[in-house]
Amino acid sequence: MVRALLNTGDYALIAVEVTCDHDHTTRTETPATCTEAGSVTVICDDCGEVLSTETLPATGHTTVVKNAKDATCTEPGYTGDKVCTVCGETVEYRRGHPAAQLQSRMGVLPSAAPPIPTPTAAAIPAITAPTAPTPLTKPPWACG
Repeated sequence: MVRALLNTGDYALIAVEVTCDHDHTTRTETPATCTEAGSVTVICDDCGEVLSTETLPATGHTTVVKNAKDATCTEPGYTGDKVCTVCGETVEYRRGHPAAQLQSRMGVLPSAAPPIPTPTAAAIPAITAPTAPTPLTKPPWACG
C-alpha cells in the first residue's frame, strides 16, 4: 500500500491510498549446501514488499569411502576416508588397520621382528602332569 498527497488543482491536498496488486514479482533462490541452509524469497518489483521467504534446510553430506587399502605382509592397510561426493570435503579421516598400528609401535614389520630368545633350563618349570596342548592361532597380520 502506498500513501500519497495529491494536488487537485485548487491547491487543496487530499490523501489517497494506492494499493499494489503485486503483479510483477522476482523470485530469488539461494540453494542450500551440505552445511548451510538456503532460501527462496519473492519480492514485488513495483512496491519492493517482501511477499514471502522460505528457508531451505542444509542437505547434509553424502559420503563415500576413498583411499581404502588392504594390509599386506609388508605394507599397512588403511580403512579409507569418508569424502562428500557433493562438495568434496573430507568428513572423516579413518585409521590404519590394527596390524599397521602394531607394526608402527614395534618400529618393524612382523617379518623383520627380532627372534624370541630360547629360555635356559633354569627358567623352564618342571612339568608334573601332562597338559592338553594349547591350539596356536595365527595373528591376522602374520604372513606365510
